[in-house]
Amino acid sequence: MEFSKPRSDGKIKNDDLRENIYRMEDLENNIMDLTNKTLLCQFLDVRFCIKYVLNDDYACGFEETYLTFTNVLNTQPHITYEELEECYDKFVDEEDLLEEKTYNYDGLDIWMKRKMRIMEEKRKIKEENEERKKTEKKTCECKKCMDIGVVWC
Repeated sequence: MEFSKPRSDGKIKNDDLRENIYRMEDLENNIMDLTNKTLLCQFLDVRFCIKYVLNDDYACGFEETYLTFTNVLNTQPHITYEELEECYDKFVDEEDLLEEKTYNYDGLDIWMKRKMRIMEEKRKIKEENEERKKTEKKTCECKKCMDIGVVWC
């Protein structure tokens, strides 16, 4: 699996996160330009989630201050509640523990399979909706037609 590279100017924008997968190092370098909520669509390790996603200092707006362990666990299936809680406790006790620049990509395969399945499901739903729109009969919605059940007056 290959990670995407930032734009030529070294920047990553929120829209890029929905279409590409980036290394945590690149995300960290662009953290001030990214929203925590959108970061959750990327593969993140527990340290990154605690340091940035669940840290209100990096929240972009009021809504992001409400991100919780549940949001992380729902989007990062390779992280357990116990790991999250343990890392959070360390962060509260000693913020320096999160300053190390090592990243853990264990579980990336699981995350990628899940992401691919979700993308495939979204594609199928979109195709079904487009097909349904093509085959839908147009009906008149005037009161007279509605009362007698006529398709078109």
